[in-house]
Amino acid sequence: MLAVLLPSLDRNRPTPSPVRRPLALALSLVAVLPAIVTAAPAATARPNILWIVMDDVGSEFPCYGEKAIQTPHIDRLVREGTKFDRAFLTAPV
Repeated sequence: MLAVLLPSLDRNRPTPSPVRRPLALALSLVAVLPAIVTAAPAATARPNILWIVMDDVGSEFPCYGEKAIQTPHIDRLVREGTKFDRAFLTAPV
């Protein structure tokens, strides 16, 4: 019973070599470390999407060639983003 509580008193049990424990720890880290590194999700930046939807608007914006209206903020968004010039809808979104 005492040998179960204090394994160092068990005379029949071989003592591990001093090299074995650090070697086992190093091998365990080498085996587990790739799984930990690849399990972390990569930090990706989410895209900024601004979808402007207007009903009953044709090409009445300067970005589509209109000269009578001034829309500096929308023009800047178009310059820095994407402009759909062939997008047609048969029903409102």
